[in-house]
Amino acid sequence: FIPLILLAFYRAFKEKRPSFLALAFFLTFTLAYIHHLSTLILLFVLIFSALLYLAFHFDFLGTVFTSWRKLFLAPAPLLVAILACLFFFAVAMPTYIETHAIGTALGTPTKTTRTGLSFLQMTGSSGAARVTFGFTGILLLLSLVTRSRYSSVFLLGWGIVLSLMTTHPEWLFIDIPSNRIGAYLSFPIGILAAFSFMAFFASAKASGKQLFLPGILFLALLFSSLTFALGNGSYDNNQTLIPANKSIGVLETFRATAYLKEHNQPKDLILKDHNYIVADAWMKLFFLRDYSYPLSRGFFKRYGDNPDREQCTLLMISVPNTERGQKCYDDTGTNLVVINPHVDSEQFEKSPAFSKIYASDDIAIYQRR
Repeated sequence: FIPLILLAFYRAFKEKRPSFLALAFFLTFTLAYIHHLSTLILLFVLIFSALLYLAFHFDFLGTVFTSWRKLFLAPAPLLVAILACLFFFAVAMPTYIETHAIGTALGTPTKTTRTGLSFLQMTGSSGAARVTFGFTGILLLLSLVTRSRYSSVFLLGWGIVLSLMTTHPEWLFIDIPSNRIGAYLSFPIGILAAFSFMAFFASAKASGKQLFLPGILFLALLFSSLTFALGNGSYDNNQTLIPANKSIGVLETFRATAYLKEHNQPKDLILKDHNYIVADAWMKLFFLRDYSYPLSRGFFKRYGDNPDREQCTLLMISVPNTERGQKCYDDTGTNLVVINPHVDSEQFEKSPAFSKIYASDDIAIYQRR
């Protein structure tokens, strides 16, 4: 959604087309109800991109604001914005608004997992070659006269603000696990690298002049990038390409979910494990019932760090035969459990309350009798 929304905003401002701005508003509103972290990142990207554009056009702020005001007050985007606000306040707010999750995501980070990634940690999660060429692309794009265009501003805002959120979240008062934000970085820096190199050569060809400082900068950065990337490129590719055993695990998850989709009833409530099942987040797309369907046992650390959060999704898999586990099954109505048999099968195999109805190498499904 983020690239699609940024494309809609770009075309709206570049072509001065209110229809694209209305589409951007609608997609942003939709994203707010789907994934709150992506929404937060998108808002930071949009704000930073707008500030960059205003800084690059400081001498023409009046003209810029007049152009934006005409675009925002056009009938289509204004109608979408009003309807979105009415739905937000009168129909349903996103769950993270109602549970005050924003307060836990914003603020000075205190845990070591939220204080930012080092450069080496960032290259480990996003790939050394991508990070190297991406940052080279940012510097090149900033050196070009075309940096003030909407296309450049959106790419710079996207890449720079995500880099800051990943490495120095305290500067932006972000209190979110840094590796989760870092996962968003590889896509924009990849685009930045490709876009900026092409923009550089296009600018050089159009000018027909000596490159001087930009040329020296380009050669220096290219040399450093090649030196770093060639030394780590093989390792990077080895880490980012999906291993054969993991791809097989993905197929197993999809086949098990297809089985459930075909055989389960509307009244069935499914619980899956997010810790040991590969690609389990995709299961909800098979059912398309609700954002929280099926239920999921989240990472164990979350239950310990937040003792006030619900515990049933943990208990129903970890200790299904205890009194608290059975009560959770009764209260929620859960009757199907999807687990990794190498980790969690014993407590279900020994229980007379469960029957195995599906088995593969890495997936087992149990039904509560």
